[in-house]
Amino acid sequence: RSAGESLPGDSREAKRRRRAQVEPLSGLHSNGVSRLAIAAEEEPQAASSEAQAEQLDDAEDRELDDAEDVRGGVRFRQRWRRPSSHSILRWPLFVVACFVIAVVLILYFATRALIHGFEWLFASSQTRRARMSMERADSFEAYQSAAAALDEANDLTAWKARASSRWYASSILSSALQELFEAKSARDWPRLLRALQHSLREVNFAGHLTEVLYAKSFTGTKHLVEDYRSAVVDGLDALRAELESAAEGSEETSQLAEKARRFSEFAVCTFGRSALCLSGGGAMAFQHFGVLDALLHAGLLPKIISGTSGGAAVASYICCRTDDELLGKVRRGKYPLKLDPAEIQPTITLWE
Repeated sequence: RSAGESLPGDSREAKRRRRAQVEPLSGLHSNGVSRLAIAAEEEPQAASSEAQAEQLDDAEDRELDDAEDVRGGVRFRQRWRRPSSHSILRWPLFVVACFVIAVVLILYFATRALIHGFEWLFASSQTRRARMSMERADSFEAYQSAAAALDEANDLTAWKARASSRWYASSILSSALQELFEAKSARDWPRLLRALQHSLREVNFAGHLTEVLYAKSFTGTKHLVEDYRSAVVDGLDALRAELESAAEGSEETSQLAEKARRFSEFAVCTFGRSALCLSGGGAMAFQHFGVLDALLHAGLLPKIISGTSGGAAVASYICCRTDDELLGKVRRGKYPLKLDPAEIQPTITLWE
C-alpha cells in the first residue's frame, strides 16, 4: 500500500489525517531534493539582483541631478532644453514681425490721410458742404438730403438717369416695369398677378439687386431700378386692396384670391423674412441706435435682429421692448425705454 492510500475500512476522519501527512512530501523531486530548499537558494540571488537594479536607478538619478542647471531661479534638465536655434532666432523674428505690422499700419493711415487730403484739396466747395452736412445730420431725412446734394455735386444724377448698364439687364427690367404699369392702369387683376409672378420669381430679378448699383452713389441708384421697385410695391398693394374690397362669393374673385394665396406662399418661400444683423465695435456700437431709430420711425424695423459683441447688446435692448415702448408712448418702471440717440449715450465718447 502506497503512502496516503486509504484502506477500505477507514473512516472519513482517518482519510483526512492520512492525506495531511502525505501533502508535505509532495514538495520533493524525484531525486529527493526539496523544492523549498531550491527556493531558499534562489532567494539570495533575486535579492542581490533587485539591489543591483536599485543601485543603478540611484546612480542614474544622481547623474540627472548633477546635470540640472539653475538659471534665473528656474531649474530645468539639460535633456529638456530648447534647441539653440530657438534662443538665437526668437528675438530677431519677433522684431521683424513687429516691424512688418508697424509698416502696414503706417501705410494704412498714410493712405487714408492722403485720400482725405486729396478730397478736401481738389473737391469743390459744394462737395465739401455736402459732406459736412452728411456728417452733422441728426436724422435720416437730413442725411438723405445731404447725400442727394453730394450726388449732384459729383455729377451722379446723369449716371442715375442713364438706364443702360453692364451690371443688370435693363431691357428685361424695362419690359417688366411696362407690363406692371399697364396691368395696373387697366385694372386687369389677373394680368397684374401674372406680371407680379413673373417679376418676383427670383430674388435678384434681372440683376436689379447687384451691389455695384448701390455702391456708386451716396443715395439711391438707377432711376429704372427705383421705378421698378416702386411699381412692384404699388402692384402688390393694389391687388390686396382689390381682394379685400371685392364682393365675397364671386367665382372670379375666389379664383383670383386662390391664385394670389399660392403666389404669396411662393414669394415668402423665395424671399424669406427680413432680418437685421448688427456688428460689434465696442463703444462705437452705440451708433446702431441711430440706424434703428430711423428704421423704427420709417416702419421698416424687422422682427428678427441679431448682433455680435456690442451689436448683440444693442439688439438685446431693442428686442426686449415693443414699438410703443421704443417710441416713448409707454413707460414702464423708472428706466427710460424710449429709443432716442440723444438719451442713450456711451460713458466714453471716442469721437470727441
